[in-house]
Amino acid sequence: MAKNGTPSNGPSSSPSISADGRRIAFWANNATVSGPGNGSGAFVRDRATARAEQLDVPYQGRLYDHNAGRPAISADGTYVVFSSSALDNTSCTAKPGKHTYIRDLRRRTTSCLGTGMLAARLTGDGRYLAYDAPDALYLRDLRTGRTVTGAFRFDGTPLESWDFAVDTHGRTVAFVSYAADVVPGHGGGEGDVFVSHPANLA
Repeated sequence: MAKNGTPSNGPSSSPSISADGRRIAFWANNATVSGPGNGSGAFVRDRATARAEQLDVPYQGRLYDHNAGRPAISADGTYVVFSSSALDNTSCTAKPGKHTYIRDLRRRTTSCLGTGMLAARLTGDGRYLAYDAPDALYLRDLRTGRTVTGAFRFDGTPLESWDFAVDTHGRTVAFVSYAADVVPGHGGGEGDVFVSHPANLA
């Protein structure tokens, strides 16, 4: 659907929905949703008001210059993380490449979280960010900035993950791994789901 509630004229994908079903974050590539610019971006739709809001809005007010995607909304519907290769989404001096941002829907502000994140998901209240990097899966407290390993072998060494999920309070992480040495006696070779309890971030 477009911003005014009329049918869109192009494809949409990567939906993420809040716990109450009111807000849906998604990627879209059509002019009726995104308006001016390159015709694609990350959005959130409020089903109560039937309005769509663009997430990858440059802080200077200029038109965005690169495609954004992979949005994920917090369960309470107040924060959305998304990726973008644009350099003008925020005032952070990030290097060129794909970066991850968080949009506060209440304050209508966008902050740069960093680069090198392959996938990112928020806990229910948006305080903790779980993200997959080339070397390991991590969990970050967005209030304090402290980051710990979210997936690890039985000996405590970091472990990369193919897919993951984090609970509402950021205390438990479920992840997929093909490694043979995640736990003693595990043969590996096929993807299995494991559960970890990262160090306390409080």
